[in-house]
Amino acid sequence: MVLAALAVHGRTSPQASAPPAPSTPSPAVTKPALPQLNAGLNTGRSLLGLGRRELESALDDIAGAGFTWIRVDFSWTDIQPVSKDSYTWGPTDRVVRAARAHDLDVLGLISYTPAWARRAGCRDFTCPPASTPAFADFAGEVADRYVSRGVGTYQLWNEPNLDLFWQQPDPVAYGDLVRRAATALRRGHDGVRVVFGSMVVRDRDADGVDPAVFVRAACKRGCPVDAVGFDPYTFPDLPSATGKRSAWATISRGGVVRRTIDQSIGADVPVWVTQFGAPVTEKTVHPPYVDVDRQSEIIMAGLRLARQDQLIGGFFVNSWRDAPSSSDYRDHFGLWGADGTARPAVASLRKALSRQP
Repeated sequence: MVLAALAVHGRTSPQASAPPAPSTPSPAVTKPALPQLNAGLNTGRSLLGLGRRELESALDDIAGAGFTWIRVDFSWTDIQPVSKDSYTWGPTDRVVRAARAHDLDVLGLISYTPAWARRAGCRDFTCPPASTPAFADFAGEVADRYVSRGVGTYQLWNEPNLDLFWQQPDPVAYGDLVRRAATALRRGHDGVRVVFGSMVVRDRDADGVDPAVFVRAACKRGCPVDAVGFDPYTFPDLPSATGKRSAWATISRGGVVRRTIDQSIGADVPVWVTQFGAPVTEKTVHPPYVDVDRQSEIIMAGLRLARQDQLIGGFFVNSWRDAPSSSDYRDHFGLWGADGTARPAVASLRKALSRQP
């Protein structure tokens, strides 16, 4: 903030000498402006099945916490579950309409494969599509429906370098999917932004391909994307706690993933952190769980790092609300508990995001 200098004048009379000149204002002290950060909440499929009142309440909470984006699954398995000629747009339509009414932008995650579109013998939604052109056609149809409704940013697949979400990860096949789907998304739609699927450092639960190796192989023939997604989880540690070994460090300046993006896609292509947070248990805390205060500490540390990095363009916390009666830690990242009670991170985020430049 620049404060105006105050000039102090002495009392004068007609016989007195001229008043002294105003003192010279002190030089303004300014700080470099922080880049605008797209701050959002990853909601996955959790909002799609809500009734009108529940959805309004959820979005009131999300917008009230200071978020300006939500990340929503535009899943091929949900929208075309039966065949290429049958569509179920209703749940996605409702969420998009309600989000825009709450002044929330939507990052649409186009992902996963319905049974009719999978490779022979592959029986899970994480199977890669049998036909990449068919997936691209679906992406084009999504854009045709939702760009005019205010959704202009789309991400292609969730954690495609991990076996948990793309069976037997294949960066070359994924790179082909990106090129075809990006073309389809932009066809007839100026200004559409495409985000490379969020990657993750291989974790305790699944095998996969190292993120830097994956980007290099996927983009050997080019990757026409506007940002690269990454999920730099570090729980139960803070993102800075493990130094160069931290998943967050790989996307920071000089990190191996950041260098690979510079070389393979472009030096000015930002990273969007599309999932970050920590799972909470209200009972005995043991890894990978943390308590509610530690969850808040981890999330706020990530937000501070994201704001300090000119090449991080998005920061999405995971997630909205815990799933009831689940023993899987993945269902306990909620900023709100299963009963709707806000955890300490909500107040911390509301205070921090209200100062968003």
